[in-house]
Amino acid sequence: MLKPGGRHVFTVPFHQTEFLDEHRTKIAPNGTITSLKEPAYHIDPLRQTGGALVHTVFSLEMLIRLAEIGFCTNLGHLYKLYYRILGTNGIVGYQR
Repeated sequence: MLKPGGRHVFTVPFHQTEFLDEHRTKIAPNGTITSLKEPAYHIDPLRQTGGALVHTVFSLEMLIRLAEIGFCTNLGHLYKLYYRILGTNGIVGYQR
């Protein structure tokens, strides 16, 4: 929940040129994870090895869904080693 005028900054795996989100796993109500595609991992500064399993790679579909629930979302490029935002796909979503 944000206070009026508040901002939320977030990063997610994101396909810049796709329209639909890519669902890579399915999670059952009991917590069991089923891979729908070859497992992919992204860097996780809290884990020494393996990284974090990617469940969804988001796309323009995410922006539409956020707009439908009232968010004015923007994207920007960011590369910040300090925040562990690395690589050429450093797209950051933020709300104004």
